[in-house]
Amino acid sequence: MTIGIVIPFRGTDLDKSRLREDMDEMSVKYILNTMTQQVISEIMKLDKKVNLYVLSKNEVSFDGRYQIAKDQGKNLSDSLQKFTAKMNENIIMIIMADLPLIKNSHIKSILETVEQEKTVIIAPAKDNGTSILCFNRNISFPFFYGVKSAERLANYLTETSVNHQVLGYDSCYQDIDTFKDLISLNRNNSLPEWLKNYFKEVL
Repeated sequence: MTIGIVIPFRGTDLDKSRLREDMDEMSVKYILNTMTQQVISEIMKLDKKVNLYVLSKNEVSFDGRYQIAKDQGKNLSDSLQKFTAKMNENIIMIIMADLPLIKNSHIKSILETVEQEKTVIIAPAKDNGTSILCFNRNISFPFFYGVKSAERLANYLTETSVNHQVLGYDSCYQDIDTFKDLISLNRNNSLPEWLKNYFKEVL
């Protein structure tokens, strides 16, 4: 089966507005770019053939094998709905760019579950946002990115009798929306080296 993975990187000054309330612009850009690179690097470690797309409104530059896809939506749900509708891969995964603790083993496990069980997998953040969404392309449903998107999508899939699974919350699925989210990671033993070094500088 072919696999397509999409990383939304909207790349506008309006992104992460709550994080920008407590951090200067340079720090926000550094954090977002480095977290995105971390996600890309973990995907590159998969022992599977993957087509990786970075969906962005702006030009981006990261290390790794990926294609840049033009973000043509009004909001995240609209952007992803339009782009994934054009994808030809059998398995589609949407993974957020700001998951500093995600590992290739987590990604691989989700992909293999979808491959074997033909189900929709939702990996929620602590606030019930959707950190990872993975599904077979022949399953059609609307996206609900935003407040409590994991819960809203799960409710829709239940109502429409679509086979799905909501994973239990794990810190590896935690995204970074606020400075508080970032600080809470400092207590996690799985921090990547770049984030450990960053905390040494700012805390």
